[in-house]
Amino acid sequence: MKIPYRAWSEQFSEETLRVVADVMKSGICYGGRETELFEKELAEFCETKYGVATNSGTSALLLGLLAANIGRDDEVIMAANVYSGVINATFAAGARPVLAEIDERTSNIDASRVEDLITERTRSIVVQHMYALPADLDPLRRLAEGYDLVLIEDCAQSLGARYRGARIGSIGDFGFASVCQKIITVYGPGGILFTHSRDLARRVSCLRDQGHFREENISFIRSRADDWYGMSVPGFQFHMPEAMSAIGRMHVPMIDKWNSQRRKNAALYTAILGDASLPVQLPVEPEWATPAYLHYVIKVDGRDKLRAHLSAAGIETKRIYPIPIHFQPPVKKVTGYKAGDFPVAERDASRVLALPVGIHMTEEMIAYVAEEIIRFYEQNVDGMVTSSR
Repeated sequence: MKIPYRAWSEQFSEETLRVVADVMKSGICYGGRETELFEKELAEFCETKYGVATNSGTSALLLGLLAANIGRDDEVIMAANVYSGVINATFAAGARPVLAEIDERTSNIDASRVEDLITERTRSIVVQHMYALPADLDPLRRLAEGYDLVLIEDCAQSLGARYRGARIGSIGDFGFASVCQKIITVYGPGGILFTHSRDLARRVSCLRDQGHFREENISFIRSRADDWYGMSVPGFQFHMPEAMSAIGRMHVPMIDKWNSQRRKNAALYTAILGDASLPVQLPVEPEWATPAYLHYVIKVDGRDKLRAHLSAAGIETKRIYPIPIHFQPPVKKVTGYKAGDFPVAERDASRVLALPVGIHMTEEMIAYVAEEIIRFYEQNVDGMVTSSR
């Protein structure tokens, strides 16, 4: 059996071709009605007031940092297993990333370690919801409020997930996400920032479009009048193409359905593997979290041997962020971090293995993957220990 790894939820159809053709016929490349509606509809789905679409999640974060006046000599706290795009956006804003150790069970930022990292230069905390499992936001929100910091949610992997009943992205000062091969895909680079703040959304929209003036509507699409050439601030060209916005609109109503299917798939993995007494650490679901399971991540010693076994059985898996971010030369050069500074994150990088869990997976396919994992350990019986859940 051949089982591909397809994290994102595809919905390619003749209707996809039709909406793209309609956009092409309209002659509008970006900044049109489809983008305005995509911003509005995805923001409403995320239970926020405003959305601003961009050409990537990294761009959305960069614009959000700049709009919040976070820049040179400021510090931004983030998890030690953060994605490179978060680091790069922080560098591009002129700020300095400060890494925090992660929680071994959840792989999210360890909130208990954050306060000791706060200095007079700290301006923000970025919370990445790893593998679509919501981080514990309440203690981080209390820290942000107590120290007057901007709380930012990285929702790239977690659109539709909930924390204590609230949508991820609606809890911090702003959230941002990639919409390229994540929970949804627009078949190309794309991102979005969501917020309850009209002022922040307006600033981000302005920065996205060369600093040009905005219309007074919910999405802040550029003015069509001659005065749109006027600049209020220096900006960028960070638009999401109109055709991609049109595809994104098709997917928004499907997010909850797709996430429900992934949760069902994840529960089946956990049931089979949890009963097998394997030396495998399975995903956890804290009481505050309703995950989206973009990835179903197990943690195992000797990961690459298990991965090779699964590959030989036709099963594609992924190593998520296998190189610790503070091992990357540009990060080491600026921050001075070294091997051993974040032992939990470093160990995770060598143990994380993501199993296929997307909506393409059937119960038969999931059972086959689980059976091959069990077979691997039966063939390596000396490594057998009780599973950690």
